[in-house]
Amino acid sequence: MYSDIFKQNTQIIWRGCTEETLKKLDDEGFELKGTPYDGYILKQKGFRKLAEKMQIVINNDNDFDNLKKYFKLSDIKETIQISKYILASKGIPPHSYEVVLNSIEELNEKQLEYLCENGGDIKKIILADIPGASLGVNDFLGLKKAINSITRGIDKDNTDINKFLDIYKIIGKNVKYKQYSNYIEAICKKEASCQGYSELLKLALNNIGIDCIIIRGNYKEPQHPDYTGHAWNQVKINDNWYNCDLTWDASKIKEGKKVKYCLRDDNYFQNENDHVTPKEVKEIHKVEQEYNQDTVNQYFIQDKVEER
Repeated sequence: MYSDIFKQNTQIIWRGCTEETLKKLDDEGFELKGTPYDGYILKQKGFRKLAEKMQIVINNDNDFDNLKKYFKLSDIKETIQISKYILASKGIPPHSYEVVLNSIEELNEKQLEYLCENGGDIKKIILADIPGASLGVNDFLGLKKAINSITRGIDKDNTDINKFLDIYKIIGKNVKYKQYSNYIEAICKKEASCQGYSELLKLALNNIGIDCIIIRGNYKEPQHPDYTGHAWNQVKINDNWYNCDLTWDASKIKEGKKVKYCLRDDNYFQNENDHVTPKEVKEIHKVEQEYNQDTVNQYFIQDKVEER
């Protein structure tokens, strides 16, 4: 049996490749991704073309041990794909690699500095859930600095709900709507479409340790025949997931009014085709209960009273 990581074009080819299947892949010159142990097994079985073309993927400490055990880095022709900052920090000699982050907090400035100072040849830093977010080192450091400036005043010892509401308010009050604007415009110009709002909210919440994902779906306006693309978020508070749409709440936050789409359940969110999730969207959480809306809106109403 071979690991699930065997892939071509990010699609799993096989969960348990037979030798007949591997021979066909080897003959056809397929390029796979696999762990160091996968590569070792391929070599042992005589599938050297697959082994030589395979991109090495590091998932855990055991993979590191196998990398050192079965490979010489000088013999690896493809890049090594890792998550976080682990190659150099584990004592493995520097090599060309890319860093794939599920959350911006996974790699801080000191860790990145350590990698670079110890010869790490970082080709790019990829933010996994944000389209086009493939950054060089300097661009990533600039992004970290910008996100840190948003979250700097957040008390990390506070409750998750208060930290979330603080970030929701900061972005909602300071970013205005503009079509076709992503997280870059949201940061640099304080303008964002639904894409920018959802991306910036994810980056800021992840930066203070709160799980948040982006949902890309559709909505339909009343009496309008067609659906329109839209993006929103799901956020995890106290081990429970909730829906939120900062794009549609931002104007209410600016006006000091009650918000409508903050920490809601699926029943409310999907009412009248407000938020329609395509079937192919895999990472989405079922939300059966919403957060207490009196608590949510008391926060924004109190904020309005304090400003007066």
